[in-house]
Amino acid sequence: MIVLGITTSGPVEAAVVGAQRTAAVASAGQALSSLLDSVSAALADAELALVDVNAIAVCTGPGSFTGLRIGVAFAKGLAQARGLPCIGISAYDVAEAGTRALFPHAAIVRGKQGHYYARLLESEERAASFVSGDEHAITQAVEALARASGRPVALHGECDAVRSRRGAMVAGSFGSRAPGERARAVARLGSARLREGADADWRRIAIDYGQRPNAVLNWEARRVRS
Repeated sequence: MIVLGITTSGPVEAAVVGAQRTAAVASAGQALSSLLDSVSAALADAELALVDVNAIAVCTGPGSFTGLRIGVAFAKGLAQARGLPCIGISAYDVAEAGTRALFPHAAIVRGKQGHYYARLLESEERAASFVSGDEHAITQAVEALARASGRPVALHGECDAVRSRRGAMVAGSFGSRAPGERARAVARLGSARLREGADADWRRIAIDYGQRPNAVLNWEARRVRS
């Protein structure tokens, strides 16, 4: 199965996996202007055409609000037009992909400048908790998890958001990926979940903003003032 992976939660990236040749492309441009070119370049590098793609996987966030909307809309539109399965992949799962399952751990992703989102997990038996904010907020959450569990925390993703290295708070850091590797992880995770029989209806893919969208907060604030 040839899977096209797309992520626009941060840098714009596209990747193709499942063929004899795989390819991953990253762009420094904005999602609106560079996503299509990135997809075309990844397909060309893998010596494939769009007609060869069997499924689409797209990062659903958290991350850049505008980037997520563009990337998810692109993936949904392509899936609808070509009748392809399409699966959403969390940015937290992308941050953890290919790393050892150490507990407790924190998957950290970047949003707008100076703002981060973290998924904290103490053990396989416990539900994850979520926090968002600046470096101070993320650091406090990681330190609280270390104290609660009595063990150091393994960090995945944007590890620089955690400023504290005091004592034994941090077990290890699995840092940011090389350009193009986020999209490759999205495609590989999507391929694995499709093989497991996951829901792949593009209509049920939802963006995880990590918080309520600014447009909603601004609209509610205007209503209160009026």
